[in-house]
Amino acid sequence: MKGKKKIASILACAMLLSAAPVEAMAYTVPDTVRVGLESVCKNVASASIGVWELQIGMQKGDGFQRGGVITSSGLFTARPAVGDYIAVDKTMDCADALDMANDMKKSGLDTYAAYLSGGDWTVYVKDASVSAVEAAADENASRASFEGVAITGGEAPVLVPENAVMMGGNVADTFKLNSMPYRGMLTFSVNGSSMTGVNIIGLEEYLYGVVPSEMPKSYDAEALKAQAVILRSGFYEKLDHDRKTIFTDDFYSMEELEQEWGEKTETCKDNLKRAVQETDQMILQYQDQYVMLPYHKLSAGKTRSGQEVFGGESYPYLPARDCPKDLEAKEQLQECVLPYHKVKEKCRKFLTAVENPEETKEDKKATFDDFEIQGTDAAGYVTTVRIGQATCTGEEFREALELPSSHFSFQEQKGKLQITSGGIGHGVGISQYTANQMAKEGKGYEEILQYFYEGAQLKDGGEIFLKLE
Repeated sequence: MKGKKKIASILACAMLLSAAPVEAMAYTVPDTVRVGLESVCKNVASASIGVWELQIGMQKGDGFQRGGVITSSGLFTARPAVGDYIAVDKTMDCADALDMANDMKKSGLDTYAAYLSGGDWTVYVKDASVSAVEAAADENASRASFEGVAITGGEAPVLVPENAVMMGGNVADTFKLNSMPYRGMLTFSVNGSSMTGVNIIGLEEYLYGVVPSEMPKSYDAEALKAQAVILRSGFYEKLDHDRKTIFTDDFYSMEELEQEWGEKTETCKDNLKRAVQETDQMILQYQDQYVMLPYHKLSAGKTRSGQEVFGGESYPYLPARDCPKDLEAKEQLQECVLPYHKVKEKCRKFLTAVENPEETKEDKKATFDDFEIQGTDAAGYVTTVRIGQATCTGEEFREALELPSSHFSFQEQKGKLQITSGGIGHGVGISQYTANQMAKEGKGYEEILQYFYEGAQLKDGGEIFLKLE
């Protein structure tokens, strides 16, 4: 899944929306989570499932209850299936349903072995009359509606309802969805003629894939531990509110990680496993409440105060912190040079609406004097930019020009605007680069978290959930 690694700064908008602490609700921490496989199967009309044996069943608690097995000599293909059918009024096991579907197909009927629940199956027929189905099946039949997916490529077409799940029957119960490998259970969220793949996977195993997608995979184990705690805290908060929430965070499979690690695989894998296992169920809270825990890749030498950025007094745990090591990073300073009119064009949606087309022509006459940084915060991040006679925020300017951060300055360069940016990300909360430097100096993840989230407390998330039941 190339390009799925997110820079933490991309999460800034979502983080900025979370303004208040959230109290925990009451139930046991689930062992599995639902993950939307949007990078490979989002709102599609069909998808391939690469496995020779597909187990079909239901999720029972955090486990899998098998209801039947279908096999294929090649790939299975899944498509949305929504509409009316004629159902045979008899339940049977999977093998008998497959046999009946194939026998009835000889009568020219569009037949499907249909999974119901548990170990119960029947046969559904599309575009047929009740009498025709009854004659072919020698059983009573009735009209039925269905919403789920149709699976083809096996012994007979199969209908799997939206509340059912599937698992691969090969080594380690893996499967491939559109050629990408996954473990755990597979289901689909169906919306009319399109569907999105959903992977049901162990929470801690999910962390194995998300941590290296949010922090450089080569970082020290203690830095990775800090990131694991941050991410797990966010997951627990979501699961507190909705056990069936679908996560959309991009994640790496172990196979992908091993390919990227190359010769460093064993060391990197060990650090990642330690990060997840040695922080098992550990979360970070402030005053016994879930709070937003923002993070970014690299500050401009100092992180920003949460109180200053978000306003109010609700963020005492997000102090400004000196990060001098960040200034030594090779990615610290980045430059881009653009014609003045191009900058204006890119920023136009954040500026005063242009009603007169003649006004856009004035962009061609723009000069260096049309650009001014009018305000910065205590950490040097830009809060207000003047462009001509209009203004926008530093974050809006950053978004428009796809800058690495809102810590930037302007210089004139041969009739063009040179923009020099410092750091990577929104600058609030933990600087991942400094976290890694602290880890290299022998500091543990607890000290790292306390440095950036002052007064926040590490807690056993599992115990919190149990106490609340």
